[in-house]
Amino acid sequence: MGRSSRRFYAVVAVGCVLVAVAVASVVVLAFSGTSKAAPTKAEYFAKVARVCRLYAPKLDRIPEADIAEPGNIIQDVSLALPLVKGELEAVRAIPQPKELRPRLQQWFAVHDQGIADLEAALRAGRRVDLRTLIVAYGRFIVQGPKARQLGAEIGIPSTC
Repeated sequence: MGRSSRRFYAVVAVGCVLVAVAVASVVVLAFSGTSKAAPTKAEYFAKVARVCRLYAPKLDRIPEADIAEPGNIIQDVSLALPLVKGELEAVRAIPQPKELRPRLQQWFAVHDQGIADLEAALRAGRRVDLRTLIVAYGRFIVQGPKARQLGAEIGIPSTC
């Protein structure tokens, strides 16, 4: 075997290795996504319902404060805020079906606004700014039915 034939085989071998690496890279890139598909609507709503069943009894134990009694508002908001935040974070962590994502983002935005209102009410209560406390808490109360209606249109359990 001459020198030129060894060079030919070396070039062919290197070419084969490069082709093999390229093919392997394409395969890895094509199949490197998660093997778990997004859940179906039914699976998603079942998971959301489980989260809500954990939080609903705890939230139900906190009475809706009378807006005429600011001290009770502060106490109730202090108890409710961590639960409301925890529930929303847990629901947000559930993988969402693609077809629900735009509507769920609207629903999350309504809840984010409600949490912001609760936080504003709590801050105002700690400063003894009763006007801001009552306005922020009132906005939160008004948001509740809007969030439930939007959730019902999407399919979110009524306990959320």
